[in-house]
Amino acid sequence: MHLFSPALFLKQNNLFMLTIKTLFVILLFSSVSIFNTNAFNPSSKKVLFDTSQNPLNKFSAEWNNSIYMDCNTAADENYLSFEEKNTIWILNMARRNPTLFLSSVLLNPACPFYKELKKRNSYDLSLIKKLKTLPSNPTPLIPDHNAYVSAQCHAYSSGLKGYVGHNRINSNCKADFFGECCQYGYNDALSIILDLLLDYGVPSLGHREICLSTGYSYIGVAIEKHTRYTYNAVLDFK
Repeated sequence: MHLFSPALFLKQNNLFMLTIKTLFVILLFSSVSIFNTNAFNPSSKKVLFDTSQNPLNKFSAEWNNSIYMDCNTAADENYLSFEEKNTIWILNMARRNPTLFLSSVLLNPACPFYKELKKRNSYDLSLIKKLKTLPSNPTPLIPDHNAYVSAQCHAYSSGLKGYVGHNRINSNCKADFFGECCQYGYNDALSIILDLLLDYGVPSLGHREICLSTGYSYIGVAIEKHTRYTYNAVLDFK
């Protein structure tokens, strides 16, 4: 026969509650520790961010620094495709750190546009010189929906007709830009940007100048199929 003891019950209950609180504190500090481990790189002491989708991190870990986080300005623009978003992201990173883009991407043998020194032509050499001396642009280009509509209509219409150029062959396409780049033959973001920056066969280097200019704040990007060149991309700047 067991007799109920209020004092013993309270003592056991307090012990149980103390155990629960202790476990909660241990779990809380464990989660904070895990969070800190994931959020910081102890070796470099630089705050990092999710780099799994960064299109340039395969060329250099330096692109994973959080100072480039705001270059991904199109991340939440649902009307853009994956490669259209990356086109804006890569261009913003190239403008933010031209020398790093030169050393880690353009002069990297893993880059699809890489050329050995003896094979470089005047366009390659002038871009190398440009990127070496170009100041960092701290203000990223922001995606603009109207500029996208302008670019997408032109890219789609040009692709159907196999047209090359800037004139709107479709009267329903309204031009909404101050500077425009049209590129043919690629549908991946890095190749599109590199092709426009190198600007082979364009003596004025107009595409390069537009892409690296500080005179624009907004951009619209559209990549569509093309009957002559498989793909075409239109970048409209405002």
